[in-house]
Amino acid sequence: MPTSEHTKTRRTAVVMAGVAATALAAGGVEVASAASGAPHINLTSGVIYACYSNTTKALSETTKTAGCKTGFTELSWNAKGPQGAQGPQGPQGAKGAQGATGPQGATGPQGAPGPAGAIAEYFHYGSTLTSLPAGVSTVVATITPASVGDFVANAQATIGGTGNASCWMQDVSSTGGIFSVTPRAKNYQVGTTRTFTLPTTGVFSAGPRSPIEEVCRRTSSSFVQLFDTAMTVTRVSTAQRQAPAATPRHRFTRPAPGASQGPGSRRGK
Repeated sequence: MPTSEHTKTRRTAVVMAGVAATALAAGGVEVASAASGAPHINLTSGVIYACYSNTTKALSETTKTAGCKTGFTELSWNAKGPQGAQGPQGPQGAKGAQGATGPQGATGPQGAPGPAGAIAEYFHYGSTLTSLPAGVSTVVATITPASVGDFVANAQATIGGTGNASCWMQDVSSTGGIFSVTPRAKNYQVGTTRTFTLPTTGVFSAGPRSPIEEVCRRTSSSFVQLFDTAMTVTRVSTAQRQAPAATPRHRFTRPAPGASQGPGSRRGK
């Protein structure tokens, strides 16, 4: 082939390559002629075939079987190019800033202090070794409040020996009467040498002319000796007296007149 003809053919190939590249850049689904309008080829897959006029520079659609006439150059290209390699992963986004911490709530006001607890207003402690006579009530400790009021009293007597004894507390009126006698604390264990304590407690209305007494008594013929006593008296605003025991009430209900009775039963009268 002469040099001039070879150069012309090469230039034509370059132009066709540029046309094909332009079509592929547009998505590979449509081909347009640079010199004149060419048929639109709507393909998304397979191979596109076209004839390029060597004189008019126009493109015309064709098929692989039909080919191109003399004076045309047959062109072909893929309707869809191969998938490109996956691009590198983008950088991770920056972490958002942490929100500011809210202000701390104000501390509430401090509550008012509670009332002072009760303390022993009067106390007695005696440590005198004394023998308790048999069958005789002996006052072993006494507290006389300076003013009239209600009081809670606690007492304890330490006793030793082989006999039995009991202790209690009481309130004495201005005329010598005995009131508010507490239950007796007892220790019965005949013939055994031992030391024991007898605690008592009670609530009293007392005053300058009405003392509170702790009383002990030997209740057997065996020897009993008093070692020491202790008693405290605390004033209270109002003494809660022990409520009397409630009388139980029967809730039996007689059957109504005319009601049927079971076998062997009889109507209550």
